[in-house]
Amino acid sequence: MAISNATQRWSVPSPSPSGCWTPPKRAQAALERINLIPLSPEIIELATDAHTPPLRAMDAIHLATALTMREDLGAMFVYDSDLHAAAQAHHLNPTAPQ
Repeated sequence: MAISNATQRWSVPSPSPSGCWTPPKRAQAALERINLIPLSPEIIELATDAHTPPLRAMDAIHLATALTMREDLGAMFVYDSDLHAAAQAHHLNPTAPQ
């Protein structure tokens, strides 16, 4: 979602023949490599736990999802300092892209 949102802000919209906005080819290629993780009861439970520092709802879901797949996770991309601190507290190797 972030890739699509960012490319909409930073590029000239390119409507498809259907009239809908389509992301640039590089963004579309990146989106096709992303696996969506269903919002499970486990993720909801982890997201509603108390976190230090306190997290906004979407950040808590992001962290909870990472926690459920920590064995397969090399790094966790974060864009928020509170989420970075919480991920670091859980040893999730948070990385903030520049």
